[in-house]
Amino acid sequence: MIKYYTLFLFLTLSSSYAQSWSKLNDLPNSILGRDHPFTFALNGFGFMGAGSTIDGLKSDFYKYDPLTDQWTVLDSFPGGPRGYSYGFDYKGYGYAGFGISTTAYLKDLWRFDPSTETWTELASCPCEGRGHPAFLAADDKIFVGLGSSRLGNLKDWWQYDIKTNQWQQRDSFPGVKRHHPYYFEVNEKAYVGFGHGEGIFKDLYEFDPKSNTWTKMNDLPAQGRVAGTQFSYQNRGYILSGQGEDHDYLGEGEFWEFNPLTNDWKQLTSHPGQGRWAPGSFVIGNKVYFVTGELKTYMNDVLSYELSPFVNTKDVTSNTDIPFEISPNPAHQILNIDAKVGCDLVGTFDIKNNLGQTVISTSSKEFNHINFDLYSLSTGTYYLHFKNQRERYTMRFLVVK
Repeated sequence: MIKYYTLFLFLTLSSSYAQSWSKLNDLPNSILGRDHPFTFALNGFGFMGAGSTIDGLKSDFYKYDPLTDQWTVLDSFPGGPRGYSYGFDYKGYGYAGFGISTTAYLKDLWRFDPSTETWTELASCPCEGRGHPAFLAADDKIFVGLGSSRLGNLKDWWQYDIKTNQWQQRDSFPGVKRHHPYYFEVNEKAYVGFGHGEGIFKDLYEFDPKSNTWTKMNDLPAQGRVAGTQFSYQNRGYILSGQGEDHDYLGEGEFWEFNPLTNDWKQLTSHPGQGRWAPGSFVIGNKVYFVTGELKTYMNDVLSYELSPFVNTKDVTSNTDIPFEISPNPAHQILNIDAKVGCDLVGTFDIKNNLGQTVISTSSKEFNHINFDLYSLSTGTYYLHFKNQRERYTMRFLVVK
């Protein structure tokens, strides 16, 4: 019988870990600043498309390389020019859709394949078309809800099954009707709140796709807000920038982290300058890239912020049965694996990244000690998989450069 064990190590780096904003190259002159672009990251690249510019609505589409700090023009988004739309990445693909064109509220859905850099249109939502909704993926489903439409603000909630290409309506958002919420996914659950309706809100709700239930979470311990950007990283949700309760730019580019396990908010370092209207963001490795948006004019700058590489306490389990130890953790250049007394290391070791891609692989016939050269790996979370004819183990560790 093969035994399976999974060990997830909990580590929080010290406050000395660098956390500050860096200014990168501005967008080239050929790329207009904009609000409401859709953004996502895939395979180590960032992507940005569509949005509202000084020249009107756009369908242009670009790829960003963080290694060279350069942008490349790709074929235009085939869904046509639009604003008030959003995008996200999920399990190796990018998704975009909804928004407002010059003639209609939209309800289409598109998938981007980074291997071919092509788009495929999926089934449209059998719902009201809408601009600036909540739009994200969790539990192998895509969810869209809230937003503004020809009927006004909405609070309905729709689910798209990625495997079947089918839509169904789920229980409505329990808060007030609104548009331009903040939203993110953590541990296959959706988190939705904030936005603008009969007021500007600071609430947050959790949606569990498996039980079709909503749960009220703690409010943000600050003023309500609307029209910023958001993302997820290592079991935390983040909201960034936007406008405040007076529907004017926040005095600072406020940056907040939400931990669903503890139901707590933590304020991080604000981005330079005031808050912005409808910027974009994407995460590559342990950095978030903050792009464009509107601040009395369309901005053309790009900023980055280095996030702390931590692991969530939800995944902590005992290591009593693991026959070896790894060190150091976090690792820098070398990862050491040492067998415990009476155990051996004969088997296959694979190191995989967060996308499930194998980045290092080796077969070991050693009994006591082996090490891995991590020179080629960037900062982030990795998984060490060990297997032989009897057992399999997985250990999560961090690389910090």
